[in-house]
Amino acid sequence: MTPTLTALLCLGLSLGQRIRVQAGTLPKPTIWAEPGSVINWGRPVTIWCQGTLEAKEYHLKRAGSPAPWDRKNPQEPRDKAKFSIPHMTENYAGRYHCRYLSSTARSAPSDPLELMVASSERICRGLTSGFTLQKRVCSQGVSPSHSPPWGNEEVRAPFNTALRSFLGSIGKPTLSAWPSPVVTAGRNVTLQCGSLRGFGRFVLSEEGEHEGSWTLDAQRHSNGETQALFPMSSSHRGTFRCYGYSKNRPHVWSEPSDPLELLVPGVSRKPSLLAQLGPIVALGQSLNLQCRSDVSYDRFALSKEGAHDLTQCLGRQPQGGLSQADFPLVRVSSTHGGRYRCYGGHNLSSEWSAPSEPLDVLITGELPSTPSLSAQPGPNMSSGENVTLRCQSRNQMDSFLLSKDGGANPPLRLRSWHRAQMFLANFTVSSVTSAPGDTYRCYGSRSSNPYLLSQPSAPLELMVSAPDTINLPQPQPDSKSGE
Repeated sequence: MTPTLTALLCLGLSLGQRIRVQAGTLPKPTIWAEPGSVINWGRPVTIWCQGTLEAKEYHLKRAGSPAPWDRKNPQEPRDKAKFSIPHMTENYAGRYHCRYLSSTARSAPSDPLELMVASSERICRGLTSGFTLQKRVCSQGVSPSHSPPWGNEEVRAPFNTALRSFLGSIGKPTLSAWPSPVVTAGRNVTLQCGSLRGFGRFVLSEEGEHEGSWTLDAQRHSNGETQALFPMSSSHRGTFRCYGYSKNRPHVWSEPSDPLELLVPGVSRKPSLLAQLGPIVALGQSLNLQCRSDVSYDRFALSKEGAHDLTQCLGRQPQGGLSQADFPLVRVSSTHGGRYRCYGGHNLSSEWSAPSEPLDVLITGELPSTPSLSAQPGPNMSSGENVTLRCQSRNQMDSFLLSKDGGANPPLRLRSWHRAQMFLANFTVSSVTSAPGDTYRCYGSRSSNPYLLSQPSAPLELMVSAPDTINLPQPQPDSKSGE
């Protein structure tokens, strides 16, 4: 090949490369938001745009705006730029793109970034009478699409009333798991996000190993509630939250629901669940449930049969090798009655232990009746004997329960039978299981809700006495024995 031809070929290649650069063949940049793309109302957010070291200037544009919102010079090492929003509001929510310019060309736009604003009643409660906000956000009739929304000029604006109205119109939805947040491995569960605010769509987000999000149109019920049902498998063991929004304001989301974690029981050693003062508690009183284990679990979860959420607590270690957590039930109502189990887990794992043995929490005072308790043949018994304790009521009771004051075991339950216009049950008590001065009470319940009890009967104290001593005649010495 002649030197002239070689030079022409090199010149052609160089021109071709330059033409492609001028046509905009720079790699498209990457765009993201910190701390995330869903930002609570009034919180700061930073949008980052990262290109190449050739970048001389970065442009950020929001959908619907004819010109870039802002321009920034790159930061060291000169391959990215940041755009700061000091206070997130509805005016900043939307779809963003960014691009960068070199000395000879302009990049293609980045993939879109959807930036959402979520209301937060906690922020609202923490506000004072004024709030520092960008002037263009507070000013009436100024659209942020007409000029860059961020600058150095700030004003104090008393807009609490408007903010509270905004938050009140949003409200957070509820998130629950059906049939239960405790899911057997390999089974499915449905997560229900619902609200009375009339949202048109719901978004479910998962944090953890299977991080992601799902969006569904809402279903409306006759009572005005809207909801969406998200089917999930037991492989999803992260933390879930859901949001609602109106279809005509897709970038303005509600406050997130309370978090919900699915619990898949494992095979590690099960903890013990106990009620420190016994599982029977009067309506309006408080009860403390304690989950404990000789395994050093970092956290514990409490589930109630038929409930659609879980309660979690951090574990504490009162002594080496032991761990426990307390779950107080404060001012109990009828909804607290039920069957409970607890589980242990470790912080760095989504695995949970096997469930504890069940514990039935029983609420007294829910049924307008007071049974009577009697001993047959009487409350005095000798050691080694049995006594029958009869619990009876004129009001219909499907079963009766017998409890011993201070007893560690759950109460005994028997189905009732009907005789002479009385509902009754007979409990056999052995002196072997009773100590002198043991006090018993009985309760009635109905099959429609076996965890709601009547008022307690009057206490009955059993007296156990030693058996009578029989004095046998002493043998007399034989007068002839000495002969």
